[in-house]
Amino acid sequence: MAKKNQSKRLTDQHKESHGVVGIFGTEAKSHDVAVGKIALGVMEQLKADFPQLAFRHRKNITSANYGMPINKNLCKNKFVKHKDKTVMLQAASIYTQGNGEKWDSKEMFDIMLEISQTALKALGSEIFNQLTENIQKS
Repeated sequence: MAKKNQSKRLTDQHKESHGVVGIFGTEAKSHDVAVGKIALGVMEQLKADFPQLAFRHRKNITSANYGMPINKNLCKNKFVKHKDKTVMLQAASIYTQGNGEKWDSKEMFDIMLEISQTALKALGSEIFNQLTENIQKS
């Protein structure tokens, strides 16, 4: 029954927002531009904080957040080994104000920077583990 309610809610939302126009309208485009600018600012901050590292800016990253909490930094990378490969999995950290208002740029920057730093710590920890694994076996 929950699936049917969600479908009705999404249908109603789609009709109310006039479909694609509401979803991808000027406000959404403006938000995307603002997020992109802040993301580049976070990248510059990371380059300044970690000059020994190289960073790439990716616009599209596929991740999942099924049943995970919102407004929480979930950027704890999980590494799964399969045969001779290691795959990194990461839940999406989804943030909302819950009131439909525009985000404060400084607040958004701080959240994005915290998530980036957490990802770097997790990645660094896994690399350290991989580097020292061979030493421990010797």
